[in-house]
Amino acid sequence: MKFKNKKYIIVFGLLLGYFVLNSVRIYNYSFEYNEHKSDVAIVLGAGTNIGKLSPVFKERINHSILLYNKGIVKKIILTGGFGKGQKTIG
Repeated sequence: MKFKNKKYIIVFGLLLGYFVLNSVRIYNYSFEYNEHKSDVAIVLGAGTNIGKLSPVFKERINHSILLYNKGIVKKIILTGGFGKGQKTIG
């Protein structure tokens, strides 16, 4: 297939390169782990099943407790809840 306008190829190549570069940077950043002292840790909520914590939420809570016990954070804030009229799973 022959393109009449090379601008489309250049723009497509630049966009593809941009997304590939950012994908590699995000992937590499996922291996970095830092613990810095902080006043508070905010644990983002996740779904529950009739009061039973999801594995993701349980690990978030466990990690925040670990940071608290190590003295990395002074306080823990848990987020989440049910909205008015919201249905629960189960």
